[in-house]
Amino acid sequence: MIGFMDGVSLTSECTSEPVVQSSMYSGYHSDTMVNNLFAYGPDGRVIFCAINYPRSCLPRSGDALDVLVGPISHAQAYQLAPNLRPYLIHLSNIYVSFQQASEWGMRGLQGTFP
Repeated sequence: MIGFMDGVSLTSECTSEPVVQSSMYSGYHSDTMVNNLFAYGPDGRVIFCAINYPRSCLPRSGDALDVLVGPISHAQAYQLAPNLRPYLIHLSNIYVSFQQASEWGMRGLQGTFP
């Protein structure tokens, strides 16, 4: 199955439970956050969602290696073998263009439920 995933982090209320508070705290945002992940099919329908996940829910290693694909960062591109670099960067650019479908879907959800 082919789909397009995107995630959104939403702020959550603080809790007096230290373990729960720690699992939801994001140092990057300096706030308590929960992650929500949506996968959209080619027709724009939500085909999978993961709601209220503490921490990241988009691993690209372990069991998800070569299953979840995404763009290659500039740092990763410099580490690629020179003979593979043009092909893999081209593939990365295709992934970025596909990502637009999930961006539209996320905008539809966020616009409907601000």
